[in-house]
Amino acid sequence: MAWLTYYFAIEPGVFKLCLDNGVNFDALISLAYLKKRNDLEDLHAIIKKQRAAGHKFMLDSGGFTNFQQPGTISMEAYMEYVSANKDVWNEVVTLDDLGSRKNTISAFRYIKRQGINALFVDHVRLAETPEVEKIWKAEPKLCLSSWGTLVKPDGPQLAREVNASSEMVKRAERGRKVNTKVHLLAISSLLKFLPHLDIVSSVDSASWTRSCGFGKMLVRQTKDIGGITIPYLKSYDAPFSRSGGAPAPPDVLKRLKAFKNSKRWTTDKERRIVEFFAINEIQQYVSELNSMKPESIVAAFKRYKSEAGSIKKAYSFLNIEDIAGADPWDAGGFDEVVEAEIAIEKAQQLLAKAEAPKDTGLLEYPTPKNSQRKAVAQLHFRGRTGHLDLRVQAGSNYLIGWTIAAQKPDAIASVETLQQAKELAGSFDPAGSKWNKPLVAPMKLFATPKRRHPTVWLNLKDQVVKPGQTGATAMEPGVFTVLEHFNVEYGMQKQEFHEYFAEGSKYFNGILYFREIKRPEGSSWAFWKSKELLPTVLTKGQVDSGAMPPDGYSAMPLSLMEQTPEEYRFWTKAGAEAKKLRDELVASKYFTPENVKLVDGKIKRVEQKADAAKDISEDVKLEAWQKLREELVGTWKEEPEQNVKKLRAFLGEIRQAEDRRLRIVQNYLVGTAFRTGAIQHPAIDKLLKEVQEELERRKEKTEKFEHETVLLPIEKQQEEERIAFGIVLEPETQDSQGDKISDAEIREAAHKWLAKFQDRGFMHEKIINGKIEIYESYIAPVDFAVGGTKVKKGTWLLMYHILDDALWADIKSGKLTGFSIGGFARRVKDPK
Repeated sequence: MAWLTYYFAIEPGVFKLCLDNGVNFDALISLAYLKKRNDLEDLHAIIKKQRAAGHKFMLDSGGFTNFQQPGTISMEAYMEYVSANKDVWNEVVTLDDLGSRKNTISAFRYIKRQGINALFVDHVRLAETPEVEKIWKAEPKLCLSSWGTLVKPDGPQLAREVNASSEMVKRAERGRKVNTKVHLLAISSLLKFLPHLDIVSSVDSASWTRSCGFGKMLVRQTKDIGGITIPYLKSYDAPFSRSGGAPAPPDVLKRLKAFKNSKRWTTDKERRIVEFFAINEIQQYVSELNSMKPESIVAAFKRYKSEAGSIKKAYSFLNIEDIAGADPWDAGGFDEVVEAEIAIEKAQQLLAKAEAPKDTGLLEYPTPKNSQRKAVAQLHFRGRTGHLDLRVQAGSNYLIGWTIAAQKPDAIASVETLQQAKELAGSFDPAGSKWNKPLVAPMKLFATPKRRHPTVWLNLKDQVVKPGQTGATAMEPGVFTVLEHFNVEYGMQKQEFHEYFAEGSKYFNGILYFREIKRPEGSSWAFWKSKELLPTVLTKGQVDSGAMPPDGYSAMPLSLMEQTPEEYRFWTKAGAEAKKLRDELVASKYFTPENVKLVDGKIKRVEQKADAAKDISEDVKLEAWQKLREELVGTWKEEPEQNVKKLRAFLGEIRQAEDRRLRIVQNYLVGTAFRTGAIQHPAIDKLLKEVQEELERRKEKTEKFEHETVLLPIEKQQEEERIAFGIVLEPETQDSQGDKISDAEIREAAHKWLAKFQDRGFMHEKIINGKIEIYESYIAPVDFAVGGTKVKKGTWLLMYHILDDALWADIKSGKLTGFSIGGFARRVKDPK
């Protein structure tokens, strides 16, 4: 009796092509592919017919696709499909979240409550929890994912890889203890799992077709270990390959020729026939495994390991297979360097031989120090999916890069030509378009770091890659088009944070951030374009944490370095002295979020008005200032202290000084002569600091206000639904403190609250967001009445859904009577 099922992961179109050629097999098909089909009824009928002939079919949820493009598969759509088509599939996989163990567990429990027997997905890269332990004990079978990259012992990395595989061993031991079988998701070959094969009952893989995309073909081979003959899969160059890999030996080519001549095929594409050959080879491989007992295979490996004398020698056998196609979790992310041209392939090989380590290179600052580097933004389309590639010059012979998930789900038709790609590139908008998501904060996009790759990518021309080749899918071409070339300078570079300054760009000028989002269940990267332009190195947070770039680097754009006063140029010093100067620069507030702006595409400091509410040009018309200013001209170098005394006399007691006089003096003392150091004296610095601190104090000085209103009458339906509906603010209505608020101010407050805050409080003492849901928030467009209560045009109204029993009881009893908006404002005397 067969104990192992091998599901061929396949797209529906390729599946039907295989059947047309008489190639039958067990298959895994993703809902991400099914939802694009308009022939589902026909496909379901074909699957049922195949099942009647003894074949098995597994439905994959499309969780990986959903992880790349959030929103592609919703729980509602998945549940609707599975509920309606239970008789089509032998096994169903839970809609899992590759980034969140908590979300996957919640989805699994929800599906089970609906009466659907779905397989839980245990991602070994996510932390173990007591909930996962319970599922292992309760379920007769579940899925294991992300093993492929954990068990690849190879030369000097053997120890690290064997240690990483400990998670797999833990799951294997747990399966043995609780008698739980597993399905291995996306596994090319079982050879890696030889020591633990006794817990495996099924596996799926797309390597049979992915290998062909890399110019490879899978072939069944055997090896004697521990007294038995073990089958395994190995890849060789296909006859049509140009990769320069291991050529297939004569006996394999003879088998392939015999297979090609065994029947009349409906396709004349050599690649397709090689895929059919791989299916045939894999089916023989699985048949041979099924003729053996899994316990015998495990025991044989244990004997082999004992005879080998060391775990290194024993595990070296597990590395003899050579399955093309990297695990999608590999360090390169979802878009590995696609070697679309022979030149790139050669450059990549040269790069691999270079002294630079084979990593992302993200933590290295470029040389020469504080220099601009070339960058390119490219759009890469494969069928109906597309993403943004950002590549930046780092070392002299390599680039660093990121893949950014910028496409909105299902927003584009299939892209197969350069013309289609160029049209989409023409409508690309950093603020968001019909097909691309906004790049600017608060939007954050999923991103994946690339491996180092050769500099030839900077000048790669627009091109189309044929289906089956690297950069394309099995059925759809890959289309590359350059969005633009521009320059990049490096900001702060940390393990979990990367900052770049873009210049000369139509789309990216400003600051680009990449941050690792860490959670207990795992981590992912986010990308966004900042609204603010103050470099991270100049923020108070970096001062408090002590973070600094390497000696000699500023982590600032050249345009700001040029504007930095000589006495604050910390990158010209080293160690503690550099940090001291950086901290003093931040404390001086010479650069602030308010005065660092984009000027002609460059990040620069601009002269700021001392008070945004009032133009300094009006302040300086003060007659007393005009007279004093004339007295000060040309006297600063000889009489700095006397001049400071004159300014203090002009101000009077600083705490009692008029706002406009403070603004005048601040604006004067940050002028060009003082800023560049042409005029300097400690007394000047002291006065400027006092003035700036007083202006800041007045800006922050606030007075608490509360504005209370009443709830509108609760209707019967609202009572049943626990709806609380009321007025928040009413225009031109005096409150208990004698204040009135205009309709324009109300509209601004309502919009900002909904867009940025949404906090719900209780008696101005604590936040109770978990007890209340926001149902509606709007401005009354006209006068109207609710239950006898008049509502003015311009009134802000809120509708809450009350979740908490005690809170709802207080509302119904009349203990809680209305909304009360609270906040802080500076009270000023009305000049009228």
